[in-house]
Amino acid sequence: MSTTLQFLPSLSANLGILQLNNPASLNALTLEMIRSMTPILRQWQKTGVRATLMVGAPYEKNGKTKRSAFCAGGDVKKVYLAGIGKEDKSLTADFFREEYQLNHMIATQAPHLPQVSIWDGVVMGGGVGLSVHGKYRVATERTIFAMPETKIGLFPDVGGSWWIPRLKLYSQWKSGLVGGVGNYLALTGNRLAAEDLIYAGIATHYVKSEKLDDLKSALAESTTSTSDDPNGDCVAGVLMSFHDHNVDTKSSFLSQNRADI
Repeated sequence: MSTTLQFLPSLSANLGILQLNNPASLNALTLEMIRSMTPILRQWQKTGVRATLMVGAPYEKNGKTKRSAFCAGGDVKKVYLAGIGKEDKSLTADFFREEYQLNHMIATQAPHLPQVSIWDGVVMGGGVGLSVHGKYRVATERTIFAMPETKIGLFPDVGGSWWIPRLKLYSQWKSGLVGGVGNYLALTGNRLAAEDLIYAGIATHYVKSEKLDDLKSALAESTTSTSDDPNGDCVAGVLMSFHDHNVDTKSSFLSQNRADI
């Protein structure tokens, strides 16, 4: 099993915590992180873990948080250097193959073992792949979401061609406007705030960052419950209890420009 300090797994009760720990690079995903995470997640899927929680480590300096990030994407610098022969050439093929295999493992995780991803800060590219296929995605007021690979001519990566066409706007039945948002995101790669993510159905919940510590504690506690079906989803109620229903989706960029899109 490969190990790296860039990925810190832990257990809190029956909650498996997957912490991305590469904060100086906004938790950019490396091959070492992928190879550490894959066997841990596979093991947890077979044991008594009832939910998984994926978070990113904040960048701190002099004891103060300077910026928050979930994951800014794959470590494309290393992939580029491998491509031009300045690193192990096998890295390029290995990185994408093993990254996609990990994405698929997350996407096919059993419904009674939900993954919760907390998008506090930057979440882009490979970071989207680690989380958007999971059951729950929590946005905060600090979330910055994008698929920037489309700006350099690449297709929507890490399973984007699967989830983007399946976006379901919560307001479609009210406005009669159907489609378009997925195409817009795929073609532009534009950055989205939390309000856009809730509007488009990409994020499932909105929680203010000041409540995240309480949310994490409540998620761990929920995995110890014996009153619920052990094969059921133990975190759904907790997430809804923390969800801020006052998030203003009507003022989001996507909502304001919906007709043009």
